Amino acid sequence: MVKNDIVKKIVESTGISTAEANEAVNIMISSIKDAILKGERVEFRGFGIFYLRNKKLGVGRNPKTGEVIKIKEGKSIKFKPGKQLKNI
Repeated sequence: MVKNDIVKKIVESTGISTAEANEAVNIMISSIKDAILKGERVEFRGFGIFYLRNKKLGVGRNPKTGEVIKIKEGKSIKFKPGKQLKNI
């Protein structure tokens, strides 16, 4: 499923125009992105939680040379599924 599929479902179920549904989806995505970048959790009960997680400094290897390299600290977005998704 892609964004346009979600927009079509909204149009079919509510009867609003495609432009309005597309704008609503864009606002929702933008709001979720902004909250995550601020370090806030975004929770949809029964669906799951999106959150920002810090990644620790690590050590890796160059597969060609076997040389040890340091992996920088960073952040990643994680998703934790809700109970209804876990039980599928």
